[in-house]
Amino acid sequence: MDGVIGSFLTARNALPPIGKWEADIEAVKLFNLAIRDIESIIELAKADLVLLPGANVLARAVFEISLKAAWMVQPDDPFQREVRWLVHLKEEARMFKQLVPKIVKAGGDPKFFQERGDLLHKFHADVAGTLPAGCLELPGNPSIEQMLENVGQRQIYLLYTQLSTFVHGGHASTWLYRRHLGTSKEHGEFVSSEDWHLPLWTSWMCLQVWGQFVLDRLKTPTAEFISPEQRIQIKQAFGDLLDHSPGGG
Repeated sequence: MDGVIGSFLTARNALPPIGKWEADIEAVKLFNLAIRDIESIIELAKADLVLLPGANVLARAVFEISLKAAWMVQPDDPFQREVRWLVHLKEEARMFKQLVPKIVKAGGDPKFFQERGDLLHKFHADVAGTLPAGCLELPGNPSIEQMLENVGQRQIYLLYTQLSTFVHGGHASTWLYRRHLGTSKEHGEFVSSEDWHLPLWTSWMCLQVWGQFVLDRLKTPTAEFISPEQRIQIKQAFGDLLDHSPGGG
């Protein structure tokens, strides 16, 4: 996986200048976040198998962040991309606006949050004012399902659902420490190498599919950043991961 990350960064460094459009710049920065999260997942895997819950939380972040980057640059029209970036920006401005009265109620000083929120609101309005007629602002960020539909990947929503249970503490997440139900249940820590397939494969998929998607939308001059040799090696590694788990072949 480390080699794949390096190949992605090399391909990204070959992109033409993208300083004119906010959406393009933000998509690149979102992948900075995604890559750091992927690197963290790899380090957790190397440290101890029982750190799987944290890896699954990070994998959901990788999924959501890289999907948003792909969604943001999906339109051909750069102004429509800016419309998507604007709703992304507005989300932060709204966050600061909501924090101010809560901080006041708690007896704190909201000055920083008020000033940051005002700055973001003004910048949003200034950029929105430059958009051509017909570029309508979005009422809010779309759902994960809507973004997946938009980039033609709705079929992998299952991955997001599985990973989300570790973020929200759903009952499905505690099967790592439980077997069976009722009077038949056993308690312990039942993490195996096979369980690591989910966060590692999610990370690989996000980089391979949405990373390449973003590179293509930003007009990369290179071919796919993953070589045929790397694809074979990664496929073999995931096969070995399942084969070496308890009960594997």
